[in-house]
Amino acid sequence: MSESSPFIKKLAANDRKTRDEALASLQKFLSRKKKFERLDFLKLWKGLFYCMWMSDKSLYQQKLADNLAGLVSIVHVENRMLFQATFWETMGREWTGIDILRTNKFYMLMRRFCAAAFLDIKARSDSEESLKKLIAQYNEMWMSVPFNSSNYSYPNGVLFHLADIWTEEITKAFDGDVPKADWYLPFDSLGKTSKNPVLRKTLPKRLERVPEYTLADESS
Repeated sequence: MSESSPFIKKLAANDRKTRDEALASLQKFLSRKKKFERLDFLKLWKGLFYCMWMSDKSLYQQKLADNLAGLVSIVHVENRMLFQATFWETMGREWTGIDILRTNKFYMLMRRFCAAAFLDIKARSDSEESLKKLIAQYNEMWMSVPFNSSNYSYPNGVLFHLADIWTEEITKAFDGDVPKADWYLPFDSLGKTSKNPVLRKTLPKRLERVPEYTLADESS
């Protein structure tokens, strides 16, 4: 990812103008049809994470969270799953180092990313078949990270937050007219396979599942 290295450091700069200019350059860079590797995006997300870390005032934090989540629809479709997977990988890696004063803005960022994913599904599914295919792709990504039962170190706090917001963001993305699909498969899979007793007990209680959104055999 040598082409992007000039602005990766700028994304974490103290100066807001520098960060904004770097983000604009990044949007153009990610829209190209270019194959990225996992390490490329992990390096990029390190810069983006600290870009969010350095943001101060509430309105700017909201704008930045919107802009970062907006990258989901900008990054080329062939790189879209990997881009999001490395975001969740980064959140899992950095979570324990986030102090209490910064927690809320990263909660907001994760909420925006969930919304961006569901909006992407909505925008690109023009039939029942395409919806099924897209959700299968997303579920595969989500079950690799963050809903991966073999990753014992992934923080419960991130997963609990996802449970709290999941149904709400699906509902908002589809304006309440949510098509039946495997929306809760990542939670069901983790609940069945996780060896973490806290997750198995608490996650289902925090997830506000809407039966009308699901396929008949989703949780069977």
